Amino acid sequence: MPDKDSAELAGVIDRLFALEDEINDEFLGLVCVRFVPSWGGGHLIVTDRRLILVSDGGRLTTIEFSEIDSIVIGPGAKKLFGGYEHSYLMIHRRQGDMINLVLPGDHSWAMHAATTAQEAHDQYRLKGSSTRPRSGAASTTGVEYDHVAGGRESITISPDQARELDLLLTTLSVYAEARNNDDIVRRVEAFKTKVLRARAESSGAA
Repeated sequence: MPDKDSAELAGVIDRLFALEDEINDEFLGLVCVRFVPSWGGGHLIVTDRRLILVSDGGRLTTIEFSEIDSIVIGPGAKKLFGGYEHSYLMIHRRQGDMINLVLPGDHSWAMHAATTAQEAHDQYRLKGSSTRPRSGAASTTGVEYDHVAGGRESITISPDQARELDLLLTTLSVYAEARNNDDIVRRVEAFKTKVLRARAESSGAA
């Protein structure tokens, strides 16, 4: 770990030793994080079975891999005059919520830790059952949208496509919020609200 990041570990070391007694996991990685939207500081600990978040205030959050649907990495873009923008790690949980983390430290170390978390989760899924619930392969979701030529058209997308669309929109919203682009954040949220309302009306009509 880079010296700048390792200097922040003093308050975390004791917690790691305590966790070693409580959790019989293989330790895989550790990285400094910022929690979005609060931007509070902390650390992400990666093991072969779970992710552990330790805030600077001492709060401990354990996320079992069995609770995680997917882990998405947003690599920070390279800056024109050297260095990288902050990278992101998005943890999508099966219950439908998401944990957004900014990785503010050294780019190479942050990307290594993020990749380690993603690969550890992938390995867990390969060894166990799939974490993605399925309501039936033939199930679809209908969404209406305004056509540029006027009028309304209806398109049908599968649950996997709906999930992928939500993931892309959420990722866009996280990037926009980090760059203080409130207009994009509002537009994404308005679109998602409109789609959810349309799905609810469609379900009610059925």
